[in-house]
Amino acid sequence: MCFRQVQFETDSLEVAQILQGRSDALAGCYLLDAIRLLLTPSWSVSICHISRMHNLVADTVVALCRDSLFGSMVFDSVPAALAELVHKEAVST
Repeated sequence: MCFRQVQFETDSLEVAQILQGRSDALAGCYLLDAIRLLLTPSWSVSICHISRMHNLVADTVVALCRDSLFGSMVFDSVPAALAELVHKEAVST
């Protein structure tokens, strides 16, 4: 899609520190090594730690798609679980 600026958000502080080069924990982890390969010089990647609460909507979408045959889904409308989360977030702010 020709994106050159990407924001990578994770609710794992340890993963954020590893990818920012501030920790060598989990050295040799296949998934982290694969992510590092994606962080090439042709990209401008901002890596940041976010709270688990702020990542709750993304986690819910992943959970809804987990059992999908292709690992992805197209929604014709907002699933009830997501609508409820968004509503709770809007009311609490």
